[in-house]
Amino acid sequence: MPAPVRGGWRLPANPSKEELRKALEPFRGSAKPRAALALLREVPADLAGQVLQELLAMQLRADAFHYFTVMKAERRKGRWQHVVHHFGQMQLRGVAPDAYCFSLAMDAWAEGGQWLRSLALFAHISDYTAPSRCSQVLVALRV
Repeated sequence: MPAPVRGGWRLPANPSKEELRKALEPFRGSAKPRAALALLREVPADLAGQVLQELLAMQLRADAFHYFTVMKAERRKGRWQHVVHHFGQMQLRGVAPDAYCFSLAMDAWAEGGQWLRSLALFAHISDYTAPSRCSQVLVALRV
């Protein structure tokens, strides 16, 4: 059964790579890396990871907003391991995590009982993010 999406996309419950590519094709060549966020935000949470993988396979640029959207969807589904996986993948791909991504990753490690890893991330958050105000970090920790 197709999953209706406000942006006009209709994806089946288990879309093929071709169907995902067709939905992402309008974003190819876009100067705005966040253009594909509309699709990513509106697909069911179960598809968010697949959409991100296809976006990357098509060599479309993904930034911290894309990863945050997927990580948040995975967190809502209770998949802490997936949150941690995407956090690691974004760094491997050279995408600098923001405070919100750090917050989700720290929550995921804590949810998985990995408190030391969560604390280690907290110790390194300032290496990657440079909030202009302390309140930004406090807000991020409440995600």
